[in-house]
Amino acid sequence: MACSEFVNYPVRCEVSCSGCIQVRVQPRRLESRGFGAIPLRRTTFAPAPQNLTLQTSDPRVRLALTLLQKNAMAPSARISDIADELHISSTHLRHLFKREVGMTPTHYVKVLRLQEARKLLETALLSVKEVMAAVGFSDLSHFVRDYKAQYGVTPSQSRTFTK
Repeated sequence: MACSEFVNYPVRCEVSCSGCIQVRVQPRRLESRGFGAIPLRRTTFAPAPQNLTLQTSDPRVRLALTLLQKNAMAPSARISDIADELHISSTHLRHLFKREVGMTPTHYVKVLRLQEARKLLETALLSVKEVMAAVGFSDLSHFVRDYKAQYGVTPSQSRTFTK
C-alpha cells in the first residue's frame, strides 16, 4: 500500500524497515503564484479631492448627490433608501455613482462628514468626541484614522494648527 491511499493530499513518504514500519508524512510545500507581497494592513480610506462640487450628466446621479449632501450627517443615512427614491437598485446606483463621480456613495458621504468635522474643529469649541458624534461617526478610532488619512493630521493636531 502507498501513503497516497491513506492521505487525500499530495505527500512524500519515507519508510524505515528496522523491525517496524514507520511512515512519516510531510505535505508538499505550495509554491507562490507570484502575487507579490501581501500588505499587513489594508487602508480602508483613500484621500479624496477637497472640492466636491461635481458636475454630472446623469440626472439620477445628480439627484443622488443632492440627497447625499442633504442627509450626509444623519447617522442612519443609507444608500438603499436613496436608491429606492430613484427607483433603481442600490447596486446599480453604486455603479452609476462610481462611474460619474469617481468614488462610491459611501466614500462620498465619509468625505462630506470629514469636511464638516474639519470646519467644526476649526471654529467650534467642541471636543473631538462631540465633533465625531455631530458629523455621524460612531467610533472614535475610525474617525481619527479616516481624518488622518484625508488631511494628514489627527483631529486634535488639526485643532492646534489652526490656533
